[in-house]
Amino acid sequence: MSFIKRRDYETAIKADDLAQIIPNELDEVLAQAEQAAIIEVQSYLRSVYDVSKIFLPLPEWSSQTAYEADYAVWFEDAIYVALSDISANGADPSANSDWELNDIRDQKILQVTIDIILFHIHKRISPRQIPQHRLIAHDMAINWLMGIRDGKMSTTLPEVEEPLSHPKIMGQERRAWYW
Repeated sequence: MSFIKRRDYETAIKADDLAQIIPNELDEVLAQAEQAAIIEVQSYLRSVYDVSKIFLPLPEWSSQTAYEADYAVWFEDAIYVALSDISANGADPSANSDWELNDIRDQKILQVTIDIILFHIHKRISPRQIPQHRLIAHDMAINWLMGIRDGKMSTTLPEVEEPLSHPKIMGQERRAWYW
């Protein structure tokens, strides 16, 4: 189950460039970097947002599996959502009116996660020579995550029922949560 597919990286880096910076074991390196980046993003958001709903597990579609309504799966590098309960041995999502093509992932979270992944991949290659645009994208991603976590920016991410209060982090007062 993967939150990000290789085609998603094409919004931030050309496929050839990605293969060039990770010439061996591309899928393995991307999978490890994705897991680390998701954990990093979740660490910023967990106290205010429901990360279990943000990073939904997206398994590959299987004709041997029964799906409940609103369940999302990957099929041919696209995300389909079941419109109703679907029994096993059903037609594939692209040919079945019980499925809707719908990328349910928050696109800003996807972009931020990819920026963090690419930063860490470049850091792995040459920690002292990370391209400037990767540094900037990483810093912008972290600032955005802190901004929405701290309530300075709005978002449509699903919130936890009771946000955790963080009175002090690194000696700085935090603003209280008011909803």
